[in-house]
Amino acid sequence: MAFNADRPIYTLRATRAPQSGGILSGVLVIIENGKKTFSYVGFTPALISAVGEILPYGVSQFCPAYLQLTKWPTGPWVLQAKYVEGSVCRILREYQSLPVWVGKRKGSV
Repeated sequence: MAFNADRPIYTLRATRAPQSGGILSGVLVIIENGKKTFSYVGFTPALISAVGEILPYGVSQFCPAYLQLTKWPTGPWVLQAKYVEGSVCRILREYQSLPVWVGKRKGSV
């Protein structure tokens, strides 16, 4: 099932501590101008379902995932879902500006 960027089915929000749950990390990796930082996010269960639908093996305790927000030099911000072990990533959504749900950025990863 392809993700429909016009109608997001989940909610992301900035948090003071990462959301726990085990199969989808509450630590958002942010890459901008070659620099990696991170921010804590919270999300609805619908995001876990959306990530599970676009990644080939779903998400589980055996295939955990995380979110990465990347700013391309000449393009939009791109939100991707990636497996922790790094084998696969898929685009969830594109943003023309930094999303409002990105909280205070922490030091480099």
